[in-house]
Amino acid sequence: MTSKLKYNRGFTLMDLLGVLAILSIILLIVVPSISSSVEKANREVCYSNIIELERHYEMHLTLDDIEHSETLFFFNSLESLMKQYVQKME
Repeated sequence: MTSKLKYNRGFTLMDLLGVLAILSIILLIVVPSISSSVEKANREVCYSNIIELERHYEMHLTLDDIEHSETLFFFNSLESLMKQYVQKME
């Protein structure tokens, strides 16, 4: 007397499709927030670099005993960069 018991081993195709659907929905939610975080981080790095450039500029003026009016062109362009950055942050 042989008994033929069917054992359900593994996942069915419907189980796998359900998991894939759930994962795709999660990815659709997470990916835009990650990309906006990366963009915000890049903006912060840019702002930090501009601040550091300003500090080096001021140090250059102080150490070389240069008047600000002699290097006005450079400072005005840096100031316009800062204004553009602040406008983008808002």
